[in-house]
Amino acid sequence: MKSCKIYQRSNKNSLAILVMSFLFLMPFFSFAQVNQEWAQTYAGSAKGMDEAHAMVTDVNGNICITGTTINSNGDLDIITLMYNHAGYLLWKDIFNGQGNDDDNGKAIAMDNIGNVYVAGYSTGKVTGEDMILLKYDKFGTLLWSQIYNGSMDSSDQASAIALDKDGNIFIAGYSSNKGTGTDITTLKFDNSGKRLWVKTFNGTANENDAARGIVVDSLGNAYIIGYSINKDTYYDITTIKYSPSGDEQWVKTFNGKGNDYDEGNSITLDDKGNVYVAGFTDVNDKRNDLIVIKYNTTGNEQWYQTFSGKGNDDEARAISFSSNKIYVTGHTTNKNGDYDIITLCYSTSGSQLWMQTYGGDLKSDDEGIAITTDVVGSCYITGYLNNIGLSESIATMKYNSIGVLQYIKTFRGSENFDDYPFAIALDILGNIFVTGATNYDIINNTNDGDIILVKYSK
Repeated sequence: MKSCKIYQRSNKNSLAILVMSFLFLMPFFSFAQVNQEWAQTYAGSAKGMDEAHAMVTDVNGNICITGTTINSNGDLDIITLMYNHAGYLLWKDIFNGQGNDDDNGKAIAMDNIGNVYVAGYSTGKVTGEDMILLKYDKFGTLLWSQIYNGSMDSSDQASAIALDKDGNIFIAGYSSNKGTGTDITTLKFDNSGKRLWVKTFNGTANENDAARGIVVDSLGNAYIIGYSINKDTYYDITTIKYSPSGDEQWVKTFNGKGNDYDEGNSITLDDKGNVYVAGFTDVNDKRNDLIVIKYNTTGNEQWYQTFSGKGNDDEARAISFSSNKIYVTGHTTNKNGDYDIITLCYSTSGSQLWMQTYGGDLKSDDEGIAITTDVVGSCYITGYLNNIGLSESIATMKYNSIGVLQYIKTFRGSENFDDYPFAIALDILGNIFVTGATNYDIINNTNDGDIILVKYSK
């Protein structure tokens, strides 16, 4: 807009100004060059589903991923893999719980000296699924493990992890307890594995409540996102803040117009400590809208924004903050009734700055799964696409700060079965890493899928 105004005011230098404006805008309208540097797969010792669920990078360009692998008994074990920047496997560990049953790595974090923390669940002999936290040193040696079992000896799972600046570890998920169903459950440990506190939150309906994300601010306060089931309002987006000592600071629930399903999927903080959560809200019995909500540090709702596509189902799967903007990805329903990948950018005051959708050429579902951002406000999304004649493929794309698509890269496994991403991360050099599963049937869960880790470089 500025270049156009200058051109109108000064015809004498119009050509020079037009050329300068074009050169300035070229980066925003041309695809950047990015290459797949390598792709590494991991196949377990037995036929079945192996998949990575979470990933973290360190200052040396190493990448650590966690997920599940199938053992010879047909059960799941937690698997953690560390690769260097060239794709060489530095170490791996497979963890089998006391019950010799299913164990699953769901979230991962790394401290500033290279220790790795994995959260998920492990099945005990008589306690059912227990929340679990594992600590490894930088060489892959398991230093300790801690479990938490709810009072029902049933299903307890951790789905999110965060560290504070002092090296304490927070995990969040749910636990099963007598008389209350499953409750949002948050635990804090010190770096020696000592449990410092545990807190549960039960919705008023005494049914199933769960956490899906956690972040920790610079003061050591923990913020949890998920959902709770409440009398009269049913599923509500639930955001909780705990102090460093575990005192509940505030709880906020959001009930949509439809008084039905409202769930929070992801959470982030800005540099002033404001809280942003994303998920979906039920508008009526026929439509869900994507939603983003902002709270200040004291829990006061600042604003919320919804997005309604051309169909009846829109949802935010992940959220990120950078350069005073909030970025969200997920899916929107197009006019054919299929999902497209959607990416939205909001200002901190709640204004929608831009929105982009992307869909494969097959009339089928495409969805954004994970998002990350760099320091200049570019956002990186990974999800899946369906294209004619091809299986479901992993799609990784970059938008610049004003919403112009810089590139899209797709990955298809060697066997032309489905490929599915779970996480995306950047290293300090700006290389992009995507992890998930390759060569499996996401619908029928029948093929011999493998863990996949892909590196893209400029």
